[in-house]
Amino acid sequence: MPHGRRCVKIAYNAGLRRNEVVYLAWDDVDFENETITVCNSDDHSTKSRKIRTLPMNSDIIKALKALRPRMFQNPYVFRDRLTESLFLHTFEQIVINAGHVITKDGKKKNKFSFHDLRRTFGTNLANKGISPKILQKLMGHALLATTMKYYINADMDQQRKAVESLVKIA
Repeated sequence: MPHGRRCVKIAYNAGLRRNEVVYLAWDDVDFENETITVCNSDDHSTKSRKIRTLPMNSDIIKALKALRPRMFQNPYVFRDRLTESLFLHTFEQIVINAGHVITKDGKKKNKFSFHDLRRTFGTNLANKGISPKILQKLMGHALLATTMKYYINADMDQQRKAVESLVKIA
């Protein structure tokens, strides 16, 4: 798998912001505990300025292990000329090649941004019924209200299921 596709896999599966990927250091990757720690550094601070530790799923672990030989060449997992090219020129094509087709209401988007990976991460977890509090922690939102505003939607089908569930109780 090419370097750029691994970057997309990790960003999507961890819900990382663009700069959190760019400044992800090998020291922040804990293979033993299967976690990534999103830190503040001299070069970069998180949006909330809070450190958060995220679990790695099998896709993240596989992608990072494939990149591990690079750890002795660069303290950062992705920060190099190739990454700069990824963010400036080829992101949309890499997303499509990686199999992450980002849609809204079943329609393809014409333009992609790196942040769409994070939005898709949050939306997919919310749609799978992950609790808002867990989603808040994973997304690194300071306020639960932010998570609720952008990722937790109660569409008519969900509302209908909710009220229908009362029929079975009574």
